[in-house]
Amino acid sequence: MKVLMAAMVLLALLGAAGVAWFVRHTRRARASLIEEKRRKARQLWEGRRTAEVDYVRIQIDRELAAERGAGEAADPARAARLEELRDLLERIEAMRPQPVGLDRVLARSAERARTRHPELELRVDTVRGEDAEVMGDEALLGWAFEELIDNAVAHGQTTRSIVLAARREHDAVVLRVTDDGLGPDPTARARFYAPFTPRRASRGPGLGLYTVRHLLDRLGGEIRAELLPDRGLSQVIRIPHRSAAPRTDEMPDFSWIAQ
Repeated sequence: MKVLMAAMVLLALLGAAGVAWFVRHTRRARASLIEEKRRKARQLWEGRRTAEVDYVRIQIDRELAAERGAGEAADPARAARLEELRDLLERIEAMRPQPVGLDRVLARSAERARTRHPELELRVDTVRGEDAEVMGDEALLGWAFEELIDNAVAHGQTTRSIVLAARREHDAVVLRVTDDGLGPDPTARARFYAPFTPRRASRGPGLGLYTVRHLLDRLGGEIRAELLPDRGLSQVIRIPHRSAAPRTDEMPDFSWIAQ
């Protein structure tokens, strides 16, 4: 209270010019404080992401070493999958995003998925042209969409239909991958996109969806899973539109820190 009264007395003595100076100084100080908080948040986010990727790489190398030393008990398919995911993580880290049309990527991904799953009813409903443009890597995004389709077929158990629907929503392109399967195993729901999350009746390392999430993180996007009321799962992907995509050396938006 005494400090406030002293400030009011000082402002009265300084007059209008003093008030203007005080307001400018306060605004600059607040802006500087907010920017410092954002900087620290970016550092924490980058540190967490880097530590997580390093941990995953170490674990992959350990599991590959175990497979190589397992002799006749080795699982060649699991070892090949681990090597594939390790390569993907390295490519994601080295990625230099370029303009990509999601409509073209989705069409090609769906065509390849139909070849692998001829019994699957797969429909693509997407915006086209400029509204579908994002900054990314065409090959990696194609892999990610196919991974989501394959995952729904393999772990949804009763999946017979999948819809890929993409829409422009303000400064982002939002894609929903919706299936009619049983949804994720209850034990996996809390860690759906976390590394080494086992899936129902699978001997895989549990890294596919994590790798998808990591790719989207690097693009300034996100992914989340929504269980549907009756049955099925909708995985919602948000990728910044090309016109709003952050620089590749920037972290996601931290404007919420100003609150």
